[in-house]
Amino acid sequence: MDDSAGSPSYRSPRENPWWIPFFLGGIPHGISPAQLRLLGFLTFAMFFENFDLSLLGNALPQIGASFGLSKAGLGDFTGATRFGALPAFFLVPLADRLGRRRLLLVCVVGMSLGSGLTALSQSALQFVLFQVLTRTFIVTASVVTFVVVTEEFPAENRGWGIGMLGGVSAIGFGAGALVYAFVDSLPFGWRALYMVGLVPLLLFPALRRGIVETKRWNDHSQGLVASRGVGEAISAAFAPIAELYRLHPRRALALGLLGGLSAAGTGVAFQFISEFLQTERGWTPGTFAALSISFGAFGIVGNPVAGRLGDRIGRRAIAAVVLVLFPLCAFGFYAGP
Repeated sequence: MDDSAGSPSYRSPRENPWWIPFFLGGIPHGISPAQLRLLGFLTFAMFFENFDLSLLGNALPQIGASFGLSKAGLGDFTGATRFGALPAFFLVPLADRLGRRRLLLVCVVGMSLGSGLTALSQSALQFVLFQVLTRTFIVTASVVTFVVVTEEFPAENRGWGIGMLGGVSAIGFGAGALVYAFVDSLPFGWRALYMVGLVPLLLFPALRRGIVETKRWNDHSQGLVASRGVGEAISAAFAPIAELYRLHPRRALALGLLGGLSAAGTGVAFQFISEFLQTERGWTPGTFAALSISFGAFGIVGNPVAGRLGDRIGRRAIAAVVLVLFPLCAFGFYAGP
């Protein structure tokens, strides 16, 4: 199917629900109230994912000082936390056998508890271990969330759905920066920031009601668990991965390199912004927060814009443009005056 086929029409932004800012544009006419409600709950879950992910980069100077880490040791410290993405590789396929909703809810609980444990860390090693656990659930939840949108939204509106999901949930990064502005006056300092990550546990009943299983999984996969049992269903979850590499090795390699190199580049670029500005440029937590909130707004708007353009002219073209421009912008930021 040609992803660029068709030009969706949009409602007035005045009809947006409260959680979609008017400046992000209107909702496509092809989106039903049930789909929009589901998107709202998914966005809420990803809001806290982004909030938690922002904290290490924001508070890195304070966390490093708390554990007595040298400037040279910060790279190894932050890099070790990213190993949490590796176990996620084995968790994501379970969504095909246990269900998208069930796995997503488990991940919400896991990342919330991991955030709370991170706040209690007494050493750099404990911090890294708790963050690896947290990020495993965060990465898994993020992937499953995009799968849900892809399966539940019409093909001509999937770009909008994914873009809006990314744009609105990116406010979580801004919220993290806003709270970080007061890190020096908060009780327990940076630890208080991670305690905010426990909020999804308090709102878990609402998430449980609002996040529903996709129709596609109900139609094609639920019977497998009932007929074969959970154990065999879990073991069968990894078969598609081997099949992908067997039938499409070049495509699998290309996707793997694209995802790996993109994550490596964006991870390093964003992880050290706060540390760079505070140690190399003499900024305060407050001025860094102001930068993150004001210019982060471009990211909030950019996600839905990219989604709309993807629906119109194709996903591959938009992805290529973004992937080319990002390293140039990152280089300009760190190498500039």
